[in-house]
Amino acid sequence: HKENPDGGYGIHLHPAAKIDGMQFDGSSWFEVTNSNSLWSEKYTIEGWIKIDEVSSNSTWEGIFGRGFFSGQGRNLMLWYNRSGRYLHHCNWVLRSNKTDSQQKNTTHNSEFGSIDETSWIHYAIVDDGSKRTSYINGEKMAEQDISGTRKKQSGIFQIGATENNGFNGCLSDLRIWSKPKSQKGVKRDMYRDLSGDESGLLANFTFNSIGQCIDKGPKSYKTNLKVRSGEPADSRPDPCNGPKPHFKVEARISQRGKELHDALVSTELFPQSDWHQVSCR
Repeated sequence: HKENPDGGYGIHLHPAAKIDGMQFDGSSWFEVTNSNSLWSEKYTIEGWIKIDEVSSNSTWEGIFGRGFFSGQGRNLMLWYNRSGRYLHHCNWVLRSNKTDSQQKNTTHNSEFGSIDETSWIHYAIVDDGSKRTSYINGEKMAEQDISGTRKKQSGIFQIGATENNGFNGCLSDLRIWSKPKSQKGVKRDMYRDLSGDESGLLANFTFNSIGQCIDKGPKSYKTNLKVRSGEPADSRPDPCNGPKPHFKVEARISQRGKELHDALVSTELFPQSDWHQVSCR
């Protein structure tokens, strides 16, 4: 900004919330149609999550994934253990000496017991084909050696539930990549809005203010709302403010201490972590 005895002008930034999250209550979720191609043996899954503090008789709540423990098996799943307060990732591995019914889960637990359940956290799970690493808010939480070919399953990929077991909490920016990302890459992209054509991006599931789940990735997967059996037909997740800081731009011009006109405020919200060129004329 600039000020002098006769007047001043300036551009100011104001914090603003953006509705790009979705709050689930376990009664409904989204299902991705034609999602069998949503798969890679080496992958990164990342996004934002906020756990609701609720009284529940269920220890496990499904967050996203495809398949079932019996029959189809499990793919790219993330669960929340409410009693233990940790995330639990499942992706089956082929074992030559086992039948399908004897397949064992390869599991990965990411402890975050000291983190407030009511706060947004960023999670990332990276599988490079030989080991699986988990991150919370960009910091490494655990690493596990995983041998064997990852087993692709058929079925519907669910968001806000797994195995029709719903989640109580908020999600934002569920991103699936066909490549293992480095810790530096995880930190770099945490607050970035993606263009959709990034190398290795399989899907970028986003949420908007009218309650839709939209994939802004290269394949534009379609999603449908699914209501749990026995729940009211109009049950649906609620849009909510997301975790990433945004701002609005405000321009003011004054002369001898008097505003010459109302402040001009941008209608667009800008993510804090990206560069932006702003001009007023």
